Amino acid sequence: MSWCSTISTGRTSRVSSFLIGTYRDAELLSSHPLEEALAGLHREPTGVSTINLGGLEDTGVIAFREAAAGHELDDAGVGLAHQLYRETDGNPFYVAEMLRHLSESGAIVQDIATGRWVAAESDQLSLPHSVRTVIGTRVSRLGDQATKVLSTASVIGRDFDVELLSEVTGVDEDDLLDLLDAAERATVVHEVEGQPGRYTFSHALIQHTLYEDLNATRRTRMHRQVGEAIERLHPSEPDEYVGELARHFSLATKPTDVMKAIAYSTRAGDAALKALAPDDGVRYFSQALELCFAATGMEPNLRVD
Repeated sequence: MSWCSTISTGRTSRVSSFLIGTYRDAELLSSHPLEEALAGLHREPTGVSTINLGGLEDTGVIAFREAAAGHELDDAGVGLAHQLYRETDGNPFYVAEMLRHLSESGAIVQDIATGRWVAAESDQLSLPHSVRTVIGTRVSRLGDQATKVLSTASVIGRDFDVELLSEVTGVDEDDLLDLLDAAERATVVHEVEGQPGRYTFSHALIQHTLYEDLNATRRTRMHRQVGEAIERLHPSEPDEYVGELARHFSLATKPTDVMKAIAYSTRAGDAALKALAPDDGVRYFSQALELCFAATGMEPNLRVD
């Protein structure tokens, strides 16, 4: 898009022009012609400026919601805005699509009497088709192997270690780093600052999309594989990973997995109480109790404990 401006100095006027262009760096491969063109532009003496656009801040998402609603948000509305920020990392497209989806699905409704938008309580936001399509397309460009690896990473969680991912997938760590480098260039993942070997999905929505695209059978099987891989990698220090072990084995389905899940959930609850985190303790003990009632042939004393 070209723009021209006129600069007046005394009796004379000088017309200058400049060019503004936008592009998505995540969609550019190193061989893309635009990369060569950009390198050439930066060598020009006239000067080129680059402005990197990031996502909205937490307060920006609140302002976005207030502008869309047409009124200040109440506590529930602010809470939903915070949740949107955590899920989208402030990506304006994702925020807008999530809001549209929430409205269309009835998760937020307009009160007839007051005209205010009221948010329904939800532990996790569902994903609109538009967001799933965009994320799915971005990941698929990386190839089938990368998609499979990243899907496995989504089962581990939003944050994941290269060592654990390699153990679960059977992919050599050097090859795995090549895949993750490509995924990082596509802004699908990025390294966790100050923690070499640890990566995180760029947006929580990316992890959720990849996880939900797995069918139920594959998800439960992969949770068991992740749990067993953690046991192999850390046989002498299980307490440090007891929360993760409880989560993965509770989401697997075999009878042996249930017994492990109960044991790890109970240990995680004990560890939470020692760490003065009673809410986490209640969550882990409740999880263990639910698994006890779901299992067959369980000793009544275990339920009582």
